[in-house]
Order: sequence, then structure tokens, then C-alpha cells
Amino acid sequence: MNAEAPQARTHTTVSDVMYPLGEVVTAAPEDPVLDLLPRLEESSMHRALVLDHGRLVGILAVADITRALAWPTPAAHPRHDGPRRHRPAA
Repeated sequence: MNAEAPQARTHTTVSDVMYPLGEVVTAAPEDPVLDLLPRLEESSMHRALVLDHGRLVGILAVADITRALAWPTPAAHPRHDGPRRHRPAA
């Protein structure tokens, strides 16, 4: 957004700055993290949308993976509260 003149920013829409879906890395919840890492590293976003049968269930960044792999076991991670499950929308 810095490349635009300040007065033009008020007219900037989401579609003007978003990544097209075809350029976004996607993964399924059951995909191995080590298979996803090379695709994330090649992406300028360094993030992936996590889709379960076409439904968005999460967003994963390289930093999330790095942080999770730094702990010896998932149970040792201070934020671990068991497997994360998405909840259907009400």
C-alpha cells in the first residue's frame, strides 16, 4: 500500500491487493508438514490456507511450523491443548 498515493488509498479495495486464489499455497489438515515446507518457502506469502474438503479451516505460516517443531513433543508445547479440531459454523 505504500506505493499508492495517500489519496488513492481510500479507494483501494480488497481485490486490488489480494493474492489470487490460484497463487495461494493450500494444504489439507492431514498433509505432512515436511511436504508443505518447500512450497511455503517458494511462496512470497510464506503462508498456506488449510482446506478440509474445500472449506477453509485454518491458516498456517512458516513461523507456526518453526515454533511447533522447536518443541520436543506436541504435548510439551505450552499452547498444546490436544489436537485442534475445527468447529462447524453455527
